[in-house]
Amino acid sequence: MHDLGTFQRAFGRALLDGSGGALAVTIHRNTVMKGWLDALRANYPTIAQLVGDEWFDACALEYARAHPARSPVLALYGEEFPAFLATFAPAAELPYLPDVARIDRLWVEAHTAADPVVRFAWVRHSAATIWIHHRTGASSLTVDDSEEGILLTRPRGAIEYTLCKS
Repeated sequence: MHDLGTFQRAFGRALLDGSGGALAVTIHRNTVMKGWLDALRANYPTIAQLVGDEWFDACALEYARAHPARSPVLALYGEEFPAFLATFAPAAELPYLPDVARIDRLWVEAHTAADPVVRFAWVRHSAATIWIHHRTGASSLTVDDSEEGILLTRPRGAIEYTLCKS
């Protein structure tokens, strides 16, 4: 007799590689993938906005196939997404993308952590400026190849940011 953990791991493998072959496995696999893609879009909204739906969906699908969720808490899914973007060939022409994704990830971590929380990143390619512009809808955007820092805090329930220029 198999225990529940063994069954769940086997079922998970069948969802990812399609080895079950049954319609039910296909339906479940598609549902699981859709959940992961939706979670990535929710956790990396700045990236989705920067690259557009079609590009983001293709990238997220490739990421999800290589990095299945390890937890049922999809609010935290995509921890390796910034590093994935750094090696994703179509992202090579957008050098700021991995760092913008790092900031999106820091926002998720700050949002889900206990109060008070502090997250900081030093980034390149004006990634913090780009992130702030897309999160706030600021009217002007000056982008260069500079390094800058971003500090995210949540002192009273709402996440606040501070841009740090070198």
